[in-house]
Amino acid sequence: MKTVACICILLLGSTQAQQHFDLVRRARPHPTARNHPSLQAWATRAGDHLAAKYGHTKAILPGQRSKRRRAASEPLINVWSDSEYVSAITIGTPGTSFDLVMDTGSGDMIVASSSCSSGCTNITNKYDTSSSSTSDSTSTAFEITYGSGSASGTLVTDVVAIGGLSVTSQVFADCDKISNGLLQGSVTGLMGLGFKALSTSGATPFWQNLADGGLLPAQEFAFALTRFVNATKAQEYEPGGIMTLGGVNDTLYSGDIAYHSLSESEKYWQVSLSGLAVGSTSLSNFSTASVALDTGTSLIGAPDDVVASVFALIPGSSPATDPGYEGYYTFPCDASIDFSVTIDSIRYPVSDADFNVGQLSQNSCLGALFALSTSSSSTSPQYILGDSFIKNYYTVFRYKPTASIGFATLSAESLTLQDADIEGLLKATGLSDSTGSTSDAASLLRPICSITAAIGIVMITITSDSSIYTFSSPNPRARLKV
Repeated sequence: MKTVACICILLLGSTQAQQHFDLVRRARPHPTARNHPSLQAWATRAGDHLAAKYGHTKAILPGQRSKRRRAASEPLINVWSDSEYVSAITIGTPGTSFDLVMDTGSGDMIVASSSCSSGCTNITNKYDTSSSSTSDSTSTAFEITYGSGSASGTLVTDVVAIGGLSVTSQVFADCDKISNGLLQGSVTGLMGLGFKALSTSGATPFWQNLADGGLLPAQEFAFALTRFVNATKAQEYEPGGIMTLGGVNDTLYSGDIAYHSLSESEKYWQVSLSGLAVGSTSLSNFSTASVALDTGTSLIGAPDDVVASVFALIPGSSPATDPGYEGYYTFPCDASIDFSVTIDSIRYPVSDADFNVGQLSQNSCLGALFALSTSSSSTSPQYILGDSFIKNYYTVFRYKPTASIGFATLSAESLTLQDADIEGLLKATGLSDSTGSTSDAASLLRPICSITAAIGIVMITITSDSSIYTFSSPNPRARLKV
């Protein structure tokens, strides 16, 4: 389940800029009773994506074996059935704004080319090399397969920027062939936030170029994501939260951030998973394993025998039997689940709202824990924590001094994001006046940067000396010339 979001910017009063981005997510509307075919289309896509992305297959669960499976390409994939967190970035000279999915589970940056000949009909904004004076083709062919499709084209270099942070010769793929449904609407591409070792092209990811070049005040980035999973009136585009590049936003979490060192070499963002539980009952057949944190995946993935053991602790649950739901379990919608994961001895619960990804019938709901048919010889992670988990915590991806992932309790201010009330967040923090005027803040920004928000509400926070200034604009396509 991927969500769409547009990103907000915090700049420090120095040559290094810590960036905060308002995320505007592309959300699927939810019928009151989610037995609508849209849930099946979304569930099939999300399950296929998770399994294929990590080189696994969907587990065929007991009770599903006699069901004839529809072809994976059959279900209709509508724009609103995606859930992707997207940032507005700038490419080229002069800079053009594009919306890219932020994906910690991949390492490449790809964009749809203006010369795209396959799979780009529904993509409204494409990258044109001829429109940028700094674009340079490497003539190197590129091809990549994601969980939800593939893309191919040519590697190019150009200026890539987020707010005031830029890489002058970022390598990325200019794709002229893209699988139908991989990208939709205003979403032009994907930004891999994994490590260089995960990059198919071998190019250093954008964030890692910034960090290695000493362009970040802190070598980390963080997410506070919104939740629309139970919003019956959710529109195609909704505020998606805030991504921070180059530090953390201490208004979005409370208490301390608990950091966990990476359990594997720098490739996936993986930490040590030491347990799973439902309520106070821990799984007895669980062995410590590495788990990947992936903002580009909706579900929580685990080997099929482990998933079966989890749902065995939930009365009334059973494998979903309808075609298109392979790998899923259902459970009574009124059940209190209290599912949790343990990382380095710290228990992290998942809210029941995020464990429930859709309603199949009056009292039958679909679980976010997805069964994978894994192989012991596979080098890919067998456990994946996607957005169903990440939405529950302020999540920090730290590069140096020690590569690690941190989790903190969401603050009261951050929780206002869960209701898509960005203006409420500003008022709650005391950083915005009642009018949301941009005039004073624009004058503060003038020496620092120029920002375009392609989707959603613009929110910019500036720290200078000991003062903090924030302003917002309700204009979905507000442009600030500063």
